[in-house]
Amino acid sequence: MKRAILVVILLAFAAWALLGPTDEPATPTTAQAPATATTASTSTPEPTTIPTKATVTPGQVMDADTSPVPKPSGPRPTITPEPLPSQAPTTVPMVTITPNPTPTQLPALPALDDPQTVALAFAQRYFTLDTSVDNSPAAGRARAAAVATPRLAAQLVQAPVNGRSGGDWLALLEHQGWTEAQPTVVTLGSAPDDTGTTVVRAVRVDLRSRGTDSWFDRRTPLITVELDRVDQEWRVDAYQVLEG
Repeated sequence: MKRAILVVILLAFAAWALLGPTDEPATPTTAQAPATATTASTSTPEPTTIPTKATVTPGQVMDADTSPVPKPSGPRPTITPEPLPSQAPTTVPMVTITPNPTPTQLPALPALDDPQTVALAFAQRYFTLDTSVDNSPAAGRARAAAVATPRLAAQLVQAPVNGRSGGDWLALLEHQGWTEAQPTVVTLGSAPDDTGTTVVRAVRVDLRSRGTDSWFDRRTPLITVELDRVDQEWRVDAYQVLEG
């Protein structure tokens, strides 16, 4: 009997220890959220305003923060280009070449009464040059103009020097040289017949170039000439050089 009473007392004490006194007010635990937090979580959120894209109208420029910036008013500045410097004329004036003194190896002018003699004199003067008295490869042409018609003479003293003539002159200058031209009339198979006012002759020139340093060169160009009779004189009115 005593044992049963003891068991009941122990059970009652255990229940009291677990449940505690019933008349003590409940103490809120720290896990509970404050009332203000509960109220905030249940309140209705305010609507969020989303900015709309600005509308760009003509004449406006948008900057980085999308705010319209008005374009500067007034006329645009005018840029005036600086004038270009005046250019030199593209045309080269013709230069008249005055014949230099006649080289010592060149004979005097012949009489102009024989077309063949005139053809030989033209070829010899055309190819004779001497760097001791000449300052241009055109000097020989200027001397040949002495037996040419006025029309051809004007072309000879103003014709530009190019091609082989220029190269030969440079070689003469390098060696302080001169030329010796020995012309000979040769026969052309297709030469036109002579008339009382016009004849055609072909001249082969044995052209030897020499220098003060014993330099030597030789070639044999062929030149054809057409001669016209003017006032009882035969003069060259046209020519063509064929290198040989």
